Amino acid sequence: EQFDDFKALTEGMLASWKAGDLDALEADILAPLRDTSPAAFRDLIVVRNKNWVAKIAAIMEGEGDYFIAVGAGHLVGEDSVVDLLGERGFTVERVQ
Repeated sequence: EQFDDFKALTEGMLASWKAGDLDALEADILAPLRDTSPAAFRDLIVVRNKNWVAKIAAIMEGEGDYFIAVGAGHLVGEDSVVDLLGERGFTVERVQ
């Protein structure tokens, strides 16, 4: 159903991202998947985030600066990469 009006969906997500409206991003990106397919949500978002955070934490123990890119859906909501890194003691700051 989201693909019926993909342009409107992506424009809305971009506007939410630019405005820093994390609640809207969660509602647009995560809620539909979580509500229609909890198993897919768990596998595609929660499990992946937990796996990535372990790898990100290992990278951050090294020297130097790093840029790590993930999709916006992995940065918002419960069990987000941001929250999971925070639980490991990292400070995560949104830069705009």
